[in-house]
Amino acid sequence: MANLITDSIDLPLDADGDLDVFAPLTSGLAGVAQSVRVRLLLFKGEWFANLDAGIPYLPRDGVTESEAILGQRFSDTKIRAAFRTAILSAPSVTSLPRLDVTFDAATRTLRVSWRAITTFGDTTDSLELAT
Repeated sequence: MANLITDSIDLPLDADGDLDVFAPLTSGLAGVAQSVRVRLLLFKGEWFANLDAGIPYLPRDGVTESEAILGQRFSDTKIRAAFRTAILSAPSVTSLPRLDVTFDAATRTLRVSWRAITTFGDTTDSLELAT
């Protein structure tokens, strides 16, 4: 299948999240899944080319303390909105039928899992963050 100019094509990430420059480029469903994961790991204000991209994890320029996720009282609504926006902003993601957010106060761990519908098929993934 030919790639469109809007398709996610990227260097793949290894299990540690580092670029794997020796592997073939990702595209199609794998490319979309990686694009979503990168968006969720990006701190809002971190990327100089688009300071609005990413999740408002910490207060900083462009992210008020009330918008920040970490260092605040757990807000399911705020976290869901931030992750939903980031996932749906990925190229080729058409809908997000499932987004689960759980916070374990004892271990201070946030776990987010989702199922996204893309133009290439469905993708599911999860992310665990220690606050």
